[in-house]
Amino acid sequence: MKRILSILLAGATLLLFLSCSGVDKLKEQDENITVEKPKKSAKIVMVGDVIFHKPQINSARTNKGYNFRPSFSEVKEIISKADYAVFNFEGNINTKLPPSGYPNFNSPIEAIDALKWAGLDAVVLANNHSLDTGLDGLKRTLKNYSLKGIKSIGAGIPKDRELIVDVNGINIGFLAYTQFINGRSSGLGFVNILDLKTIEEDIKSIKSKCDFCIVYLHYGKEYMRDISVKERELFRKIADLGADYIVGNHPHVVRESEAYKTKDGRWVIFNYSLGNFISNQKDKYTDIGLMVDLTLEKDDNRTYIKALELIPVYRLKFYEKGRLNVKVITLDKLDKYKDKIKNEDLKYILEVSKEISNKNSIEVSNLK
Repeated sequence: MKRILSILLAGATLLLFLSCSGVDKLKEQDENITVEKPKKSAKIVMVGDVIFHKPQINSARTNKGYNFRPSFSEVKEIISKADYAVFNFEGNINTKLPPSGYPNFNSPIEAIDALKWAGLDAVVLANNHSLDTGLDGLKRTLKNYSLKGIKSIGAGIPKDRELIVDVNGINIGFLAYTQFINGRSSGLGFVNILDLKTIEEDIKSIKSKCDFCIVYLHYGKEYMRDISVKERELFRKIADLGADYIVGNHPHVVRESEAYKTKDGRWVIFNYSLGNFISNQKDKYTDIGLMVDLTLEKDDNRTYIKALELIPVYRLKFYEKGRLNVKVITLDKLDKYKDKIKNEDLKYILEVSKEISNKNSIEVSNLK
């Protein structure tokens, strides 16, 4: 009996030793395992100029007001999938005055409802049409966008002209500047005017509070698809001042994009012009724009561009039951509206879109 008890005690001691040894090994293995924190990601969509000419306003009129939603029904899905979406708006939303088109744009407040419905979150108001109905018109525009839940960039009192948003844990800063404001002097203090010294100070300030800085520039010569040496130099100077991404507006036609390596070794992407997102302009190339689908990623050390897709869009116009329809569509929707598009127009759309895609092809995985 004593012999059996001794054997049992010895076995228990061995099991206890092995058990403790196993635990120690497991602890040792756990200590050697580095748990990688999940990276933070933010999907940003940016579109070009949103302009409502009088024919568009008239076509959106209903018995109860205005309905602009059909204009964005075919791109709503893309925009709504973004974590944050931004557009450039030309003109005012001044309900104290009647709607008007060119040269002094004033859109009905229902236009904001449609833009919000489409998934857009913030509006750039630093452009040459900021004061189309005067300073009071700009103030009412700022108020109306705010009431509808859309943030403004580039206009208002100084402290409100920048925008910083937390998108999934990534703080993204937006700044916007315009080259001029159609000869108006009253109200200039409410709009960011393009000045390199000011831009340098603003970028330095905002980058102390955000992970990634996007700068909008309303600049350049209208309808010119080529980029001048002066324009390239301006974008590069602002990149060297600290901008992380630069978006161009005002030419109303799409220009090429560029990846530029700054003096401090960062890669900054320029979209020299996104062209029109929606308008009633009739000049060649003004009916094809570009959407930016930008994915940012943040790890412990930096925030960088993980993916970038530049998507051509076409402004389709057609009449149905005597009523004008103006609609933004992507190229994959062309077949859906083939009965609304002439063969020669379809050829033009495909040729120009292919050219735009070639000139705006940037492989971000190569930018290290």
